[in-house]
Amino acid sequence: MRGSGGHCFENFTADPAVRMLLDLSPMDAVGYDAGRRAFAVQPGAPLGHVYRTLFKGWGVTIPGGGCPEVEAGGHFAGGGYGPLSRRYGSVVDHLYGVEVGGFDYIDCIDTVDVVSCHAEGSRTWEHSTGGSS
Repeated sequence: MRGSGGHCFENFTADPAVRMLLDLSPMDAVGYDAGRRAFAVQPGAPLGHVYRTLFKGWGVTIPGGGCPEVEAGGHFAGGGYGPLSRRYGSVVDHLYGVEVGGFDYIDCIDTVDVVSCHAEGSRTWEHSTGGSS
């Protein structure tokens, strides 16, 4: 079962100690949030899909990686480095906010937290390479 990355050089997903992986691939929407004046990318969206949708819909792109099968959630959380990063920085340098959901024991959404990465006292570190890669 895939997580939100598509591959893992450190072998975190195939390690026998891993007891559960969440398949986020159905969460693959890419769009524009007019209220926030920002693009929204769900964690299961493969980078190839992200690039095509952003470019065809709005004529923009992100400085992400070169592997089109890698999913956004894992790539962005790992920093999002790619061929355009020397000029434009990593994907996380352009991160505006993160929507985080929590689940209770019966698989129901318990909480949803929208974290603005530019707000005073924000938890940017948690969502921009602080706990991954």
